[in-house]
This record gives sequence, C-alpha cells and structure tokens, in this order.
Amino acid sequence: MADGELKFLTQPIDQLKARLRARVGHPFHIIKNRFGHRKLQYRGLKKNAAQLKMFFALVNFVVAKDALLA
Repeated sequence: MADGELKFLTQPIDQLKARLRARVGHPFHIIKNRFGHRKLQYRGLKKNAAQLKMFFALVNFVVAKDALLA
C-alpha cells in the first residue's frame, strides 16, 4: 500500500491482527511438530475432540516449561 492516510490508519489494526495470529498459531505449530499430529484419525468425534483437548493441555506445559522448571 502506498504511503498515505489510509495506510497510517490501517497499520495499527494490521499489527494487532498479526500479533493475534502469532499467538494463536504457535500452539498449533507445537501440536503438529512436537507431537506429530498432522492428520486426524477418524475414530469418532468424541475421541478426536478428547485427543485435541489433551494436546492443547500439553502445549500449555511445553510453553510454560521454563517457568515451571525455575
């Protein structure tokens, strides 16, 4: 976008959106790469939901690992 008034008005909003995407995308990155969960195994909706909830609970421990070990 060329420099102008519109750019300066939308830039803070775009920065907030990018910050939110980074915060939300990080747990998914950990689940995919650390836990190897790339495809769903169709075992039933309840089992898939339970497995994903467990992964997100474990992500909290992975993210807070340094603080917990201190």
